[in-house]
Amino acid sequence: MDAIATNVKEVGVTEAKAMEEVDYAHLFSEYMVSAAEQMLHKVRQNQDFAWQPEQVSNGLHILEMTLASNAASPLALETVQMLAPQMEQAGHRLEWIRCLEYAVQRGQVLGDIAVVAELSLHIGYLCYLYSRFDIANEWLTKSKLFFEKIGNRSGQGRTLNRLAMVAIQQEDCHTAEGLAAVAHSLLDSTDPDLANSHFVLGEIAKHKRQWQEAEKYYRQSLRHWEQQDDLRKIGWGLRNLGLALCWQEKYEESLACFEKALFLLRKIRDPVNYAMTQLNLGIVYSKLGRVSKAIEQYRLAEKTFRDVHDEVNLARTYLNLGLDYSTLGRLKDAETACLASIRLWKRLKNIRALCNALDVLGNIYLEQNQLEKAITTFENALDNLTQIESLPSYQHLFEMLSRHLVSARKETAKN
Repeated sequence: MDAIATNVKEVGVTEAKAMEEVDYAHLFSEYMVSAAEQMLHKVRQNQDFAWQPEQVSNGLHILEMTLASNAASPLALETVQMLAPQMEQAGHRLEWIRCLEYAVQRGQVLGDIAVVAELSLHIGYLCYLYSRFDIANEWLTKSKLFFEKIGNRSGQGRTLNRLAMVAIQQEDCHTAEGLAAVAHSLLDSTDPDLANSHFVLGEIAKHKRQWQEAEKYYRQSLRHWEQQDDLRKIGWGLRNLGLALCWQEKYEESLACFEKALFLLRKIRDPVNYAMTQLNLGIVYSKLGRVSKAIEQYRLAEKTFRDVHDEVNLARTYLNLGLDYSTLGRLKDAETACLASIRLWKRLKNIRALCNALDVLGNIYLEQNQLEKAITTFENALDNLTQIESLPSYQHLFEMLSRHLVSARKETAKN
């Protein structure tokens, strides 16, 4: 009897322990669901969430935990989807990309292809903004395939427009035109992203320095965004239009566009696009001879681009600083700024922009009477230029660099 009693007691203890384990797992699951519900409620109620650093830090930690819970992950995924546009607008990049990548993994486990497609699109776009174009291509291509799988034409169109934007940054306007055309064919006439199809065509025209064509497409995209009453994108549209007007020497109209854009982008708190508008405004000031005011705008924009790791716009900012420092006779500052721009263009593998920056640097060396450095710089640029012989910009750059190299060699011969 003692042996039986002992066995019964041991079995009872084992069952009690098992019950405790089951209860603990259940309680933890309930706790995760509760945390996910509270997080979702907080995001719904707080329109300022993405602009509050402490909230963001705590929120990312909660999302990581709740995404890992099978019971809570559907709620967590809903929260991530809701937060995604707000976090992008507020300028969050690296830490948010990591959260989105984990959310995609969890979405795939749950078999929620629609969520996976949307979040993959967000990651691809953020990588584009973060100047990681190869990675952006990978994520956007995945997103397109997921949208195709569920027959979502609008999603496919949106993804193709963003793939076209990446292609433009990779100096492939031919591919960008094809992607934009397919995107346009997939989008319904009332689809909000139709505006982006016109924007992409404007970007292609800008890349080719066809400013009247760019203005036409930018005006079309702006009209769409105005009809949607999308203040953020109206700000974008005004910024784009202002630059096209600037390069047509319509400076007063350009300034008016930028001032309206700055007002809207400040109002809706879009720091990155605000900085892009400051950069463009600086270009107009430079064209008008207000060089010190231009440099002031570039320096303001630079800080934001550094904060969000926007290397493309940072490289553009440094090059414009180099040009304007040169105008003021601050040649050492001009050289430093140009070298910073060149380093970034090399990293980004943008040969056209790299050659243009090398040309500016070569001219700065000429102004400093550093003739050998100038010759070496122009020769370096011409060597790099052979990589893009098929691009429309090749001939212009080749003639410009060749002319400057001849001038540098003539100056050397005089000495």
